[in-house]
Amino acid sequence: MTPLSMEQVLKTIHAIPALPDVVLDLLASMADADVDIHPLQRKIELDPVLSAKTLRLANSSFYGVQRQVRSVGDAVSVLGLRSVRTLATTAALVHAMPQHGASAMDLRAFWRHAIGTALCARALAVRCGLSPEFGYTTGLLHDIGRLVLATQFSDSYRAALTRRAQDDGFLVQAEQAVLGLDHTQVGEAMARHWKFPLPMQAAVASHHHPGDDPDTEISAVLVHAADAIAHAMDFSSGDEPVPVVQAAVWQRLGQDSDSLQSVLAEAQLHFEASCSVLA
Repeated sequence: MTPLSMEQVLKTIHAIPALPDVVLDLLASMADADVDIHPLQRKIELDPVLSAKTLRLANSSFYGVQRQVRSVGDAVSVLGLRSVRTLATTAALVHAMPQHGASAMDLRAFWRHAIGTALCARALAVRCGLSPEFGYTTGLLHDIGRLVLATQFSDSYRAALTRRAQDDGFLVQAEQAVLGLDHTQVGEAMARHWKFPLPMQAAVASHHHPGDDPDTEISAVLVHAADAIAHAMDFSSGDEPVPVVQAAVWQRLGQDSDSLQSVLAEAQLHFEASCSVLA
């Protein structure tokens, strides 16, 4: 199998349509605690496809709304502006992701793992004093590089998956051995193409190896831990070994075993309901 070049990957990524402006605005607002969300609500209302997808999520069992949510304004009154912003961002991103055509992997399993990581990242973010919306969205996107490789370079990626199964090792190692690059590099390129906020780009690029540098983006540390938890809980991670989370990571996040148990319980509680809508 001939290794892929980053030039090939970038050419393919640049052919993928850019995100709509409303989605870029939603993503950018995640990192700004003081942003006025009302203009974003109006932009969501003006996009019929995005509005419809947002309402479908709002009416899912995940949110447990007791009455039918019929409009974006109705969703805001029931769930709050920030929750609706997360709903709209999630709906838009899942719709925009490259996932059509021949794929080398089980896309349903991929999304279940992405959702599991997102839930773990959100629960961790709350306990770390970080934005739960930001944690959820970043967790959902962390493996976007896998999606690009599996849908755009399916034969090559299938060979990498076969190598991983033969070696019974970690996916990034098999990708490097077969492809000459891995999904974190591809994901970082995709995140730049889609103009994700810089902390999200850092998390996508470094979620397997955030390092112990205190200057490492906390988003990368958060998603590294959430990804490991999702693997440990078997949220459609297959038979890949569970990544080891160094003690320095837990120290950076300020979490103990009791906190971790509550993260596990919260993620497990909402996992199937979330997957029923998104996966």
